[in-house]
Amino acid sequence: MKRLRDQGLSVKYIHTVFQAITVSRILYAVPAWGCFLSKELSGRIDTFLKRCYRYRFASEIEHVDVLFDRACVDLSHKIRCSEHCLHDILPLVINQRHRPHSYVLPQSNSNLYKKSFVNYCLFKDV
Repeated sequence: MKRLRDQGLSVKYIHTVFQAITVSRILYAVPAWGCFLSKELSGRIDTFLKRCYRYRFASEIEHVDVLFDRACVDLSHKIRCSEHCLHDILPLVINQRHRPHSYVLPQSNSNLYKKSFVNYCLFKDV
């Protein structure tokens, strides 16, 4: 990124390249591992994103929590479409309570199961 900037690439295009390369790599797998981020790891990623803003690679300061929430909302809306390949992992549909979704909420005592992406999305809107 520094080399592109030093070679005279405009700020607008540097932001585009940063979004296309760096942020897209973070967003690619964030639904899978975002629930398991500790405060320390989240802080390290935020520090990296702030440093990129300070070097003028990004047009705004991104936060990993905001990126995670945005990615989860996008993917959970896509999964609810019956043609999506992950639609089969959603629980059964019921219409007993008035919620943002009509899926059965799973019950488990395992923290690992509770932190999975599907459960996170189901309980987030409750």
